Amino acid sequence: MVRNLMMILGVSFAVAAFGCSDDPGIPGGTGGNGGTGGNGNACIASGMDACLNENDLPILCDSLFNAEVQICATATAGDCVETSRCVQDSTGVSKDCADCYGATVECTLEHCIATPAFCATTPFSPECVACREEFCVPAFDACRGDFAPECPAPE
Repeated sequence: MVRNLMMILGVSFAVAAFGCSDDPGIPGGTGGNGGTGGNGNACIASGMDACLNENDLPILCDSLFNAEVQICATATAGDCVETSRCVQDSTGVSKDCADCYGATVECTLEHCIATPAFCATTPFSPECVACREEFCVPAFDACRGDFAPECPAPE
């Protein structure tokens, strides 16, 4: 039970730490590699700039999008496929775009939650940021695409 609670808290912190900020100084996550074998539920991010389209951009620019991603990641205990499905269903982004977010949650859980970075309790520590930068940010940024220039400035 404690392990499950830590994982849920870790997912919440991971999503809060990754977010969907249009601030270029805020780190992203990864598209993941999907792995091999298993039951076919691995997250596979489908390509580059998956969120740069007419449907997804206005949704990603909405100030409530980050909160929806965090709710989904927490509710699904970080399961990449379920997180992706929840993000798609609750926000309306495309499956390809939602897969980038599912995969970034998986990357954080795999590489940074219980490592010396321990992102579960210190998501903005230099060690956690460095872990995400090393393992997750480049693939997430490539998967999602840089939408910051497309978002209108906050009023």
